[in-house]
Amino acid sequence: MKKPVAWGRIAFILLGMVPGGLLFTFGPLPDQESNSAALRILATVLAILTGFLIAIITILGDPRALYPGSWRVASAHRRQISRALYRFTFLFYAYLVTILAVFSAALLVGYAPCSVQRLVTHVALCFGVTALCWSFGLPWSIQQAQMSRLDAEIAGRREKSAGPRDD
Repeated sequence: MKKPVAWGRIAFILLGMVPGGLLFTFGPLPDQESNSAALRILATVLAILTGFLIAIITILGDPRALYPGSWRVASAHRRQISRALYRFTFLFYAYLVTILAVFSAALLVGYAPCSVQRLVTHVALCFGVTALCWSFGLPWSIQQAQMSRLDAEIAGRREKSAGPRDD
């Protein structure tokens, strides 16, 4: 069976890339001081989001989060969790690439030609803005994971309360 294309997810990814692409095309802030301040703020925000993302990955990867029931139910839920973890891991690497580019831009100040410094700053800001835009989906993902856990707990309690009947 062919999987349907997740057009909403594709649109979200592409729309997240638009601000970074515009920034890359039209350039960073006009002076080096403004660029340095923007890069410091960006690195700080992404470092915080990286820690937050690790917590999300840990929570979602907990085996106790699997739906109760047969192994088939758990296996299907595992595939669903695996897809979410894959997306979060991709976002984590986007954060790391941005932080690496910011670090490189800071190291190149005064040592590399201005064109190289400007290119590295462009890359850092482009990746950073794109990763930041993609991060807007994190709260929704957390809410979805928690709601599915709550639904599974309610279903488990419903089964327990029904119990075996003596008809």
